[in-house]
Order: sequence, then structure tokens, then C-alpha cells
Amino acid sequence: MTYYVHAQDWRTVELLPEENYEAVIEWFKHDDPGQMIIHPYRISGLNIPRSRLDQIFKDILPRDDDLMTGYAREPMPVENGFAYYDPDFGAIYGTTDENGILTLLCFDCQYCDCGKDFSAAMKAISTIATEFRLFMVDWLLEQVVDIRPDDALQKYFDGM
Repeated sequence: MTYYVHAQDWRTVELLPEENYEAVIEWFKHDDPGQMIIHPYRISGLNIPRSRLDQIFKDILPRDDDLMTGYAREPMPVENGFAYYDPDFGAIYGTTDENGILTLLCFDCQYCDCGKDFSAAMKAISTIATEFRLFMVDWLLEQVVDIRPDDALQKYFDGM
């Protein structure tokens, strides 16, 4: 099954290295809300193997290597794209280089049925954030979230 992220939603919620935390805070202070979000922050360089995500999400969120983006009439495959997803939860999606090292890691929860119990998936995301020292940025809502505590994502969902 294919996971599709609309072009306007691509990278809306992103996981980034904690060394970019202060720079992102500054970005929000000086960013013009009417401008398109184009930022230089990336997860590449941390050498996070996708195989580690396979281990963390095993038996929690199934993986699909068929990731698409674009507009409804013209969806396009994402080269080296992947998604771990549940239709009721949403997805952790991203891209890798040719060696399977992450170059982008994002979170799509816009269709989440947040009334369901996704504590295992949230704990897995927290594990990734802790192990690789990541934080989450919601570029649309201009929120920076420390997702290392196990309950941080639930608090984020509760505040949406």
C-alpha cells in the first residue's frame, strides 16, 4: 500500500537534531508568517540507519517503501522514500541516501484518530528522539516540542 503526503503537507512536522533547537527558535522569531517555509535544517549527517527504525517500529507500525507526494492529480514517487504508518495514527515518513541513512524524518498526524491508544507508537517515537537527540518542529503551528518524554506526543495531540 502507498503512503501519500500532499505537497502542501510535506515536512510540516519534522524531527531535527537538537543542535538546531536554538536556530529554529530564532527562525520563528524572525520568520514572516506569510512567507513559504524554506529552511536549511536537516537530519542528514547524524548517520541514523533506517534499519534502526525498522527495529524500533517492528510490530508497532508497518513499513512501506512506496512513498508518494505531490498534488492529487499528479502524485509522484519519492526517491528512497519510506513510511511507517497506521491509517488511524498517521505516519513517520522520510527519505534515505543510497546507503539507507536517513536524510529526512517527518511526522504526519493530521488524520489521527487520537482517541485510540497509540502509546506504543508514541513510545517508539520518543525512543528515536532520545537515542538520536532529536526534537520535533511543527512548522505550520510554529511549535517546537521536546518529544523525548514518553508523554510529550500525547500532550502535543491534546493541544491540537
